[in-house]
Amino acid sequence: DYVSAPLGAHAAPSPPPAPSSPRQQQQPSAHSVQAPIIRRNAPAVGSSTTRGPSPLPPAAEANPFDDDEDKEGKEGSGEEEPWALADKMMELAPIFASYAPSQDGFLSGSAAKKALVETGVDKKVLRELWTLADMDKDGLLDLEEFTVAMQLIDDVRATSQVPDSLPAGYVPSGKRAMVA
Repeated sequence: DYVSAPLGAHAAPSPPPAPSSPRQQQQPSAHSVQAPIIRRNAPAVGSSTTRGPSPLPPAAEANPFDDDEDKEGKEGSGEEEPWALADKMMELAPIFASYAPSQDGFLSGSAAKKALVETGVDKKVLRELWTLADMDKDGLLDLEEFTVAMQLIDDVRATSQVPDSLPAGYVPSGKRAMVA
């Protein structure tokens, strides 16, 4: 993680004299100049450009002692539960891709509507399901939202009922704040 700072042309040292004995080889010469040690990604010494500090990796921001006390057997330990629909999302990814999502990974409202109508579920029911599945309310469906919509369609087919709200396991971890 540490590298030697580059020396400018004006700071180039003169070469040390050739050692005459093995003892002199082990000791640094008075003429040698050691480059200062700096952190990688830091500006060079004498640099006129200023940069903010490099961001810390996420692991460095967490307290390493947070998980030591009382975590075993404790509910709400801060560990996220895996998304219940992760496997289904993998199955649906090729179908989602067949409706030509944007480069950003979203199906337009019209493309998503076509996909959902093709399931044969009544449009009034699909309207209710859309309200639940479009968690960020942007009128588009990403792969996670598409997966939720398709799972809700499967649920409606099995129970003939539209849920009032999304089951907690259907909400991907990255969208839990939107739905909470």
